[in-house]
Amino acid sequence: MDRTAWRLATQMAGTSVALEVGPFGLIAQATTDGAFAIVGAERPVLVSGQPQEGQGVVRYREGDTVEIGYPSRGAWSYLALAGLTSPAESGWLGSVSSVRVQRGDLITGRGTLPLRRLAEPLSTLEGPLVVLPGPHKELLSALVSAEWRVSPTMDRTGIRLEGTALPLPDMGSIPSEPQVIATVQLTTGGTPILIGPDGPTIGGYPKPAIIADGSRDRIGQLKPGDKLAFVEHST
Repeated sequence: MDRTAWRLATQMAGTSVALEVGPFGLIAQATTDGAFAIVGAERPVLVSGQPQEGQGVVRYREGDTVEIGYPSRGAWSYLALAGLTSPAESGWLGSVSSVRVQRGDLITGRGTLPLRRLAEPLSTLEGPLVVLPGPHKELLSALVSAEWRVSPTMDRTGIRLEGTALPLPDMGSIPSEPQVIATVQLTTGGTPILIGPDGPTIGGYPKPAIIADGSRDRIGQLKPGDKLAFVEHST
């Protein structure tokens, strides 16, 4: 959902994988001493009840309870565990297959990490979404001039937006056509859906815009109730 946060977390931990922690947080019990890097949404990070600084490396001891709380800004965080360099055999890191971490899963990492934090705030937590014209660019002007709010209906498949529905012209039957991650697709009711990393690769709905690559990571930091603005890319 947020490639920048994932990249920073894995670089700090010296790993190639990270656990994606959504808006509802995470609670885990440490079975050994260790450390992890967490980057992304601003949210409380507690080790046995003691607050820790986020956006960097956190250390823990055997028996500690690690709690990642609800975010105050942003939505998704990336927890990269020291010593974890490949997915578990059970495939719990697979997202497209809808295989997720379950209560009671044991995730094994080893070793500690140097204490490091981000030198600057994570830029993907704020700002408008810059968009490029999509296949149905005649609807782009209405999209960028409207006000939107993030709906509670959201996951890795897509994020629904709420607002005054756009008037849709009679476009006939739109054939299913390829679409990419970060496509802005309109429902039959005229409200947008932001297509996420696990979204469909084809769709037969109006697509007025595609979020520019430099703004794509913002999708991963939108949470229900956030106000959202689109800005057309200028050349």
